[in-house]
Amino acid sequence: ADLALATGRQLLTAFAGQKLRIPFSLVSTGLEPQKVEVSLCDDAGNEMAKTMVEVSQGKPAVSGFDILAPSKSTRYTLKTPVIPVEVRSNNNQTLVNVRVFETKTRVFLAEGAPYWDSKFLAQLLRQQQHMDVQSVHRLTDERYFRIDSDSADPTETGTNVFPETVADLARYDLVILGKNTDAFLTPARVEALRSYVRDGGGAVLFARGKPVSSETSALATLEPVSWGAQTVSDFRFKPTADGVAAGLFGQALPAADSTLWTALPTLKDARQITEVKPFTRILAEGSTETGAATGERFPVLLVRRYGQGVCGLVNGDGLWKWDFFPEARELGNSYEDFWIQLIQWMASYSEFLPGQDFSLRLGSVRGEVGQPVSVTISYRGRLPAPTPRIRVLSPDGRTMELAPAMMSDDAGRTMWRASFTPDGTGAWSLGVVDPRPEAPSVPEAVYTVPAPAEETDDLSPDPVFLQKLAEATQGRVLRRESLGDFLSVQMQPKDTVVKDGGAVWKPAWDLPGLAFLLVVLFALEWWLRRRQGLA
Repeated sequence: ADLALATGRQLLTAFAGQKLRIPFSLVSTGLEPQKVEVSLCDDAGNEMAKTMVEVSQGKPAVSGFDILAPSKSTRYTLKTPVIPVEVRSNNNQTLVNVRVFETKTRVFLAEGAPYWDSKFLAQLLRQQQHMDVQSVHRLTDERYFRIDSDSADPTETGTNVFPETVADLARYDLVILGKNTDAFLTPARVEALRSYVRDGGGAVLFARGKPVSSETSALATLEPVSWGAQTVSDFRFKPTADGVAAGLFGQALPAADSTLWTALPTLKDARQITEVKPFTRILAEGSTETGAATGERFPVLLVRRYGQGVCGLVNGDGLWKWDFFPEARELGNSYEDFWIQLIQWMASYSEFLPGQDFSLRLGSVRGEVGQPVSVTISYRGRLPAPTPRIRVLSPDGRTMELAPAMMSDDAGRTMWRASFTPDGTGAWSLGVVDPRPEAPSVPEAVYTVPAPAEETDDLSPDPVFLQKLAEATQGRVLRRESLGDFLSVQMQPKDTVVKDGGAVWKPAWDLPGLAFLLVVLFALEWWLRRRQGLA
């Protein structure tokens, strides 16, 4: 009998004061259905919230705590009381680290074909206190409409306002491109955009499907897909299992099986996709409906790692209806939640977090005591690069620092590598130490070492699972009392079969069919020579 408490992600990111959900799951084994109390405690052990969860054997119970993100990064503990009949007590609590962004997410939005979608999105982003937005809309060939977060009044200009160089793009954490952005793009700007994502760890989001009107896209290397010619209208948005596994749906946004997705208004103008490029994750699909039947399915929300950065794609239009229609309003602020959580998730999916010059990657996120784990640091700031160190915080509060070795990756970019070996169980916290004065925020990571099995653990076989395994593999389950009968039947010696004789030589050249074919070929050759006057 056991009750296990776990979280899907042990590192969550948020802005100070932002609504944050800490999800968890409870798994019951060998226990009767019951209500279990789960508590959320701060780093000092003080209880912040608690909830009752109904849990039954064989079906994980999923719930969570909705809180406001703290002013600085911290660690929370989730725990549930140990039931007297449990054989394990070390899996009744788990840790969650909350990483609080200390700088605003800087966004540049370019729209070549203004529509309700682009207007609503730009307005929504400018209203966010943790975002610094500059948006440019193309009205005609000579007229551009620009508005920034720090300016309440729009500015009309005849200048094509778009970042020219990689250094200009590096001022932003995310670049959002709408439709018909051809007028913004020159070969130099496209190359700068590629370098911004590939080498600088930037993020690009194609928010309204195919970003250019021409058939040949200048942004093809950045786009996660290859485009077809047809469009699809009136489809429903449906999260995929990969979108749940990536932590976007079920944590930042409602789960894939939530009735919200079938109740929201339909979308339109999805472009046909002929190919999904490698390393692309399909987070959501579109589903057309014909009467009561569900028709074609196609990718609608995709994300792809490109070098050190990330490229995202929303294949469709009409999301503004999620915020405008009264029936959508009754379902909650779905439009705002979708865009804000998607943008924040994309920023954390990239190798570099907003406002940070360093990235921190672990060889794995889970391991055993005494098993080394590799640590890699990359840099995207101004040169010369400072020499970072790695601070490691053990589960019992001990601190140590590592001096990583400097090297270059395949592209010639500066990077550092080190390794450490955990000597105890629990959640180990790692962070980069930036030696520069007034340095920007630095990345953190969590490495988990689960507790080993204990003497009191019940390691006896699970008859129900073994029965299912046998059925799935066309086998059968043997009981102890029937083992003798099974062996007496299956272990009987077989009669020895003796074959006398060796290899038999069967030549193939003397077959009648082969002889006839040879005669026909010789006759055909003789006839051709006679016809050409050679015989």
